[in-house]
Amino acid sequence: MSFSEEENEEESTDEKLSINPNYRWLALFTVMATSGGNAMGWLAFAPIPGPTTEYFGITTNQVDLFSVLFMLVGIPVGFVAIYCVDIIGLRKSIWIAAAFNLAGSVVRLSTLFHEELDQNGDFIAAPNWCYPVALVGTAIMAVSQAFILVIPTKMASQWFQADQRLLANSLSSLSNPLGMMIAAVTAPIIEYGREYIWILVCGAIGIGHFSTKLTLLVQFLCPGGYDNTFSSSICASAIIVTGIVFSAILSIFIDGKEYHSPAAKILLLVALGASIGFAFIMHTPEIEPWIGVVCGLYGLGGLSFFPLCCEMAAESTFPVGEATSTGFMMMLGQLLAAVMMFGSAAVPQGFEPDSSVCNPKEEGQDLSEFSFYLDIVILGLWFLFLFLYKCSYRRKHHYEELEDTSVTTSL
Repeated sequence: MSFSEEENEEESTDEKLSINPNYRWLALFTVMATSGGNAMGWLAFAPIPGPTTEYFGITTNQVDLFSVLFMLVGIPVGFVAIYCVDIIGLRKSIWIAAAFNLAGSVVRLSTLFHEELDQNGDFIAAPNWCYPVALVGTAIMAVSQAFILVIPTKMASQWFQADQRLLANSLSSLSNPLGMMIAAVTAPIIEYGREYIWILVCGAIGIGHFSTKLTLLVQFLCPGGYDNTFSSSICASAIIVTGIVFSAILSIFIDGKEYHSPAAKILLLVALGASIGFAFIMHTPEIEPWIGVVCGLYGLGGLSFFPLCCEMAAESTFPVGEATSTGFMMMLGQLLAAVMMFGSAAVPQGFEPDSSVCNPKEEGQDLSEFSFYLDIVILGLWFLFLFLYKCSYRRKHHYEELEDTSVTTSL
């Protein structure tokens, strides 16, 4: 690419930033997510060499090759990444990094669904093709890392003002070691299998979604003419009170039984249905009762869903400590909430219908489409959750066996 073409790309980027200054923060978050996810892929197998050797039927030294590949690929590709970032352009380099990271992750994930047991119930190693294919996926992800490590300083210099550059550089650069830490801590827990992954992801998405909705209530409703008192007091109270009351009632019927999973699936669907309905009516003036009802239904489903997820996380990972299994779900939920908040900030301002009471009015946003599409994405995940997740109730069965043993001994 010639220097003039690079200038054209920078002008295109500057034009986007002048139209919507929040674009740079969305791009920063994209780099952070890609960097953190890439680092997690790098150290995914290193903390659990034993289960990895058993799964692939390989040696510990072959497990180390997953990490070594990142280093070997990163050196030659690093020169290409430097050229692309400085000469071809920042925007295209970010796309290249994200694309290679996604492609490598998909290739490697395709090898991780083997669960065959022999007649004695012992695990049979994955087919011979899984290990080399997993290495290919790792090599593809390593290409992304070469770009990710050289992007932060260029992005901070080109897209951020002088008083924002250190912050942007720090956030994007430190996402990589943060991803390493998350991989090192969570890999032993995820070893328990897809059961915990499902409840970790779904529970975290529920937490993030609920936190985002509650935080943005005023921004959601002010274009429809609803003041802060109605939004932050009445609607927020409707969400929280109905959630607390219904959760308390539900616990009476579910405690000691194995109904957590079906109840969670129903409640998440109720919350999503209410949220989708809210997206359609949030800007309709003078329908306070209906908005209050929808908010109440959302709280009933969303807030009651949370303690069920905590219990299922503890059941799925037993004998791992309950604080560990639920703590990671909470942290991931807060991270996803931040992602959703950044996404909402990227919605252009200047939405000023006649009914708007936003203050200042010119900063109003039409968040209905953002809310709707977010709900649709989560609804798609719900269908997978519905059919693929089943709670094993390990903790409950363990204590039941202990009680049976105690009774038998006493007799």
